[in-house]
Formats: sequence, structure tokens, C-alpha cells
Amino acid sequence: PSSSAPQFTADLVTRAHNAGLKIFGWAYAYGNNVSGEINVALNALSLGTDGFIIDAEFEYETNVNNSAKAALYAGTIKSNYPTRFLAHAPFPIISSHSGFPYVAFGTNCDAVMPQAYWADIGGTNYAVTMVTRMNTEWRNWQNSLTGAATNAIKPIAPIGQGYNSVNGDVDG
Repeated sequence: PSSSAPQFTADLVTRAHNAGLKIFGWAYAYGNNVSGEINVALNALSLGTDGFIIDAEFEYETNVNNSAKAALYAGTIKSNYPTRFLAHAPFPIISSHSGFPYVAFGTNCDAVMPQAYWADIGGTNYAVTMVTRMNTEWRNWQNSLTGAATNAIKPIAPIGQGYNSVNGDVDG
């Protein structure tokens, strides 16, 4: 998106900070309008947020010049707000998404937050299996990196799932 309805206001950010809370912007990214996506992130950060999370998924995996676009997107945000937290929230299973620009995003972000949606991805009672599989996938990927690409190795903070698009609430 090139613009969005505000997720919050500067006043809300201030009140949240006064209550001891951290506030982060979040946007789904498509890679078709990188300057617009950058503007959405910069706007959120200009309101005083503590950071921004890039939700880049299938569209960034299949987009032409996706690595260059990902580097421009995340790199521009980071250069404008170098001390603010920046993360990307991609797929948890790297081997199933080999076209995704993990290095380009990782190099410019402070952390990676894989969307470990075990109920949607793997079915009932899949949480433990998801964590194990995701850990193996990310370790293998990180161990495969060499040279400047090792700059993409960042802390991993998986995002869990609280609902299932088919079955409703997730309880474990």
C-alpha cells in the first residue's frame, strides 16, 4: 500500500509510553509500490513508535527484482530511523520459499519474526513440531550463508497463532 489509515496517533503512542508500553507499526508489503510502502513505515515511525515490522510474504517471494526491492524498502527505513527496531515477518519454513529475499530483508533488519502459524500450516497439535522444524530450517539457512550475507543473521522472535482461519480459536 502507498498509504493507510493510521494504526494509531502520536497521542496514543505518548499515552502508551507513559503507561510503560511499547508501540510498533506493522504493514503487509507487496513490493509493487516500494516508495509507498516506505512512506507507510516512515509515517508510523514519525509518530514516535518504538519500531516497525514488515509483513512481507508471497508477493515479495514472487516479485521481479525482489531482493533489490526488499533492500530498498528495509534499507531506507533503517537509514531514516537507525536506532528504531525494525523486523521482518516472513514465512517460517525457508525451504518452502526459496525465492523469498531473506538476505535482503535480514541484512537491513534488527530481527526476524517468522509467522509460525502452526494451525494453518500444519494442523492440530502442530505447535511443538513447528518450533522444531522452524529452528532446523533457520539454523540450516544461517549456516549456509557466507561473506556479506552473514549480516542477515539476526535474532529470531517467532510470532505464534491465536486463531485458525478454518477452525476458529487455537488452544495449543
